Amino acid sequence: MVWLHTHFGYLVLAVFIVIAIVAVLSLSRSTNRAVPPVLRRVAMGLLDLQILFGIITLILHFKVGFLYLLHPIVMLVVVGLAHSLTGTKKPKRVQVLAYVIVAILMIFGVLIH
Repeated sequence: MVWLHTHFGYLVLAVFIVIAIVAVLSLSRSTNRAVPPVLRRVAMGLLDLQILFGIITLILHFKVGFLYLLHPIVMLVVVGLAHSLTGTKKPKRVQVLAYVIVAILMIFGVLIH
């Protein structure tokens, strides 16, 4: 399960980096969405699946320690930000900023794991 969570996490991280780049590039277009809704739904689905893998991994391989618990805490913040700030009803600049912050926090979360 650790292998699955780790390698699937790299895939999700790569997807969110690409989405952050697409979102930043969308600032020059006159649409009111940072990314297409289908791409957002796919990304949120991948992120939710990754969190599920992470919770299962945490339960099966629990360790005590601040750095060990920092990774799940950061990633839960990432999920909360991703779901709440990337919605299509939010202003485009908020969506773009949210995708960039989510990608940066995901990189941080991967590095502390």
